[in-house]
Amino acid sequence: VPAGVAGVVTSERPERVLAPVGYGEVLLELRPMEGAGALAPEDPAAAEEGLVLRAAGSGRFYHRPAPDEPAYVNPGDVLEEGVVVGLVEVMKTFTHVTYRTGDGLPPRARVVRALVEDGADVTAGDGLLALEEA
Repeated sequence: VPAGVAGVVTSERPERVLAPVGYGEVLLELRPMEGAGALAPEDPAAAEEGLVLRAAGSGRFYHRPAPDEPAYVNPGDVLEEGVVVGLVEVMKTFTHVTYRTGDGLPPRARVVRALVEDGADVTAGDGLLALEEA
């Protein structure tokens, strides 16, 4: 379900639960809930004004290479092209997350704060770090 969507299922239960579906086929119909806006989870990065480094893929994000080692970057650090800012783990495979210019990110940026906890699950597009132009 997309972020911010909440409701009560109004459609009938399908006869076959494990049946193939086609692209664009309606699976369930929802009726808005009273106060649904208060129940929907808030994305801190969505409310973030300014520059945000976003996850390129889904997985578990780590700020440090190992639990007993310091974080790759801290608030106040200046990032340039190619600087490693963390790791994303998918099925015990770790990939470096590097700062890349583009998508509105400048050649140099300063880390303002982390938007996710160390070890948090992230999906593609989630904000990882709040930045400001350096």
